[in-house]
Amino acid sequence: MNSFTDSLIDHSHELGRGYGPYAQVDMLHNILELIGPTLDKVKLQELINSVGFIEALDLKSEEDKAFVLGQLQDALNQ
Repeated sequence: MNSFTDSLIDHSHELGRGYGPYAQVDMLHNILELIGPTLDKVKLQELINSVGFIEALDLKSEEDKAFVLGQLQDALNQ
């Protein structure tokens, strides 16, 4: 991953820390809404599907992982 991607994940994770996966999704959603039009959706899709992305979010359960991926997929498809 590049430094921009790393900082995006770190920032959303830090803002959502302590509030669970829902808050992390909200933070990522807000960030993507602001910068989404400037991003390559194919690369963003690859990022979301990568193992590193999920690990960076530090999600504890498979249910949380599925929820986050589903929400981000929905955001990408809008």
